[in-house]
Amino acid sequence: MWKIKQYENRRLAAYARMRIATMPVSDIYKPLLVDIILRRAYEYELSDQEACSDIETLIRYVKKIEIFPLKAGTLGVHEPATNTIKLSSEAFKKNPINAEEIYETLTHEVYHALARKNNRC
Repeated sequence: MWKIKQYENRRLAAYARMRIATMPVSDIYKPLLVDIILRRAYEYELSDQEACSDIETLIRYVKKIEIFPLKAGTLGVHEPATNTIKLSSEAFKKNPINAEEIYETLTHEVYHALARKNNRC
């Protein structure tokens, strides 16, 4: 049985899953995106309305997540021109893969996309 995380908000989680399911990104990333949104809402004490706004911003500004060879030392990048998040292919070649590093990199790049809400890039 799955343990409910401290930041789990069942009502918001259901909405996030429903909306993020519509994103054109690979299904492998969708549970991670839901988790990132829920954790952000909890950590920043966002209202449901603010969290829902984040979800809609995420849907608007992230159309693709891909694994890509990036320059050395770069773990990820958000490309506003293409609404793409690129994760370093080198991170996936490590043995063992550092899943926490990849999750935190994805979180960082999602936050870049969410910042566009106020900048209208």
